[in-house]
Amino acid sequence: MSAPPLLDVRGLSVAYGKASPALRDASLEIYPTEVVGLAGASGCGKTTLLRAVIGAVPRAGGHVRVLGQDPEALDGAALRALRRGVAYLPQDATGALNPSWPLGRALAEEARLHRRGAADVAEALAAVGLDGRERALPRELSGGERRRATLAMLHLAAPGVVLADEPAAGLDAARKAAIVDLLVAADPRRGVLLVSHDLSLLLYRCTRVVVMHDGRTIDAFAPADARAPERHPETRRLLGAAAGGP
Repeated sequence: MSAPPLLDVRGLSVAYGKASPALRDASLEIYPTEVVGLAGASGCGKTTLLRAVIGAVPRAGGHVRVLGQDPEALDGAALRALRRGVAYLPQDATGALNPSWPLGRALAEEARLHRRGAADVAEALAAVGLDGRERALPRELSGGERRRATLAMLHLAAPGVVLADEPAAGLDAARKAAIVDLLVAADPRRGVLLVSHDLSLLLYRCTRVVVMHDGRTIDAFAPADARAPERHPETRRLLGAAAGGP
């Protein structure tokens, strides 16, 4: 890759108190236009890695550069500016929405934060198929609609890097594929880190897949090479558990 990575993680370690490290020597990188999948069983450290990248949990060791900068070396306006360039989509889409605000108000506030206007809000709603739902409260939206609402907010924020933690969890295969397609299509120039325990979903849409096991990154490959004989045993186990792609 000739361009510098949008996200560069090297030897990342995270420990919670005296417990065994949640991450130990995790590494990956994402370049512009890449959609990198992060696969692994529950509890292997995928969410912890995302949270460490955005500075939500402290690092015990390792190197992190987001858009060329180390978040832990910044504060004040510089840190806020960097965070505007990164979007973190948590597993629970409801948590990203104010329960007392209709969808239209939530998007208007997001537009204000990013110096966007009413036309941009309308465009974002149409892009995710939620036009006409501006007055709906989060509790009135289906699970799939709440996920699409977070993608509308993403459309307004226009970040350079997206960290998406199980964005299609709980949906059937067709809806999973639709949500991931919307996430990626929003801006093909950005870099996306897509976390899922569903390896078939990652093989469907990602340009590269990284596998985690026991807090470590243990394999990385292009989807076409997923079944190569040199794959790690954990990768082969995940492939065996995948019940067909979307």
